[in-house]
Amino acid sequence: MTIVRFPREIATGLALASALAAAACSPSSLVDAKPPIDIVDPGQANSYQGAIALRNTAITQFAGVFDGFGQSTANDSYVVMSGQFTDEFQPNFTILPLGADARYEKSRGFSTTLENPGASLYTSLQFVRMSAQNGRGMLAKYAPSEPAAWRGRLAALEGYTELFLSELYCSGIPLSTIPTDADVQYGPGLTTAQLNEHAAALFDTAATLASDSARIARLARIGRGRALLNLGRYADAASAVSAVPTSYVYTTDHTTAVSGNGALTNFLGYDPTRVAVTEREGGNGLDWVSANDPRVVLLTSGGVRLQQKYTNASASTVLASGIEARLIEAEAALHDNDIPGWTTALNTLRASGGATPIAALTADSTTTAVDSMRVGVMFRERAFWMFGTGHRQGDMRRLIRQYGRTADKVYPNGISGAQLPYNTKPPMEIPQAEIDNNPESRGCINRDA
Repeated sequence: MTIVRFPREIATGLALASALAAAACSPSSLVDAKPPIDIVDPGQANSYQGAIALRNTAITQFAGVFDGFGQSTANDSYVVMSGQFTDEFQPNFTILPLGADARYEKSRGFSTTLENPGASLYTSLQFVRMSAQNGRGMLAKYAPSEPAAWRGRLAALEGYTELFLSELYCSGIPLSTIPTDADVQYGPGLTTAQLNEHAAALFDTAATLASDSARIARLARIGRGRALLNLGRYADAASAVSAVPTSYVYTTDHTTAVSGNGALTNFLGYDPTRVAVTEREGGNGLDWVSANDPRVVLLTSGGVRLQQKYTNASASTVLASGIEARLIEAEAALHDNDIPGWTTALNTLRASGGATPIAALTADSTTTAVDSMRVGVMFRERAFWMFGTGHRQGDMRRLIRQYGRTADKVYPNGISGAQLPYNTKPPMEIPQAEIDNNPESRGCINRDA
């Protein structure tokens, strides 16, 4: 296979990601990262064609790390990893060994000294973030006449990688940068709040650049709403998404036409028998199975409940939608104690948000319910509407951070499917490779929600 060697600012980013991955097994200096063999002359990349290639690469890479194979392993995608870390998914232990699961790593506490899937996903997210960042720069320099929304899309995808890092990992995530005229600028660890503020600014940039594309502008608005919700800025979050129609959907798309390209194959759809849907996992998990909710489509085979949301390798996965926008508005209404508005918003979605109408919520769970039950209903509705799309982890952390619940009452507790006690710490660890290779990184600032 021929590999294009990108300009120095891009090659440096790839070297950084490669070094992080390699250091998971054998820590080394960034200067030891070797360039790829069988390369194309760099001048071919410093061009319009190189800019377009990097744009397309960033979009493809994002799809892979969001819901595909990711960079190294079948479980290395945000949807699968976060779903197993929470209460959505577990491996089908009838065909997979106990150690093949994020659940097993979770019960070990995601030790930074042990090989774990969280480290691989972290590297992939940082890799995609840098690809999107460099792609924007290349488009501005070598393809300025192309639609500004092309850069806006990359800014939005960059923002989403930062959201994922903020929701799945502990406080202390660095955002290193790769300037065009200098060496790598290592970033210090950012708090969870700072990371969401940075993501919100990226989504602002994306929306501005995408003024010529409603599709990308809406993606940016929903991303900004999600970041602001993570920051507890409910009214601002609702305002950010107010112009997004309920019918809007942005998906990552996949195809089987590219043989052997794992990044274009949706893991859950590629082999749905490998992932099972949980049922009241660890006592605190939702009743995904027994609820018989049309938003969670299942198939029981050999006593294992298999998800049917993704049934083939070409299945698309929703990254952002108008339904999410309405849920953000509903939560803002709940926060403002506008219970009639909150109830109406949820029941309107139930009546018209999906292919199958769902019965309205009853008064005893909404208008006459106590506050704690209303919060539970709000997050249950979010969970079922956005099942299998990578939202559950962020929501579970928000239940702790913003609504005062404790981790042992939010996350699965007790003994896991791997026959080990669950670790109920909300986030994953920052991989040791980041700490070893980034002189500005001190690892986790804290492991709070």
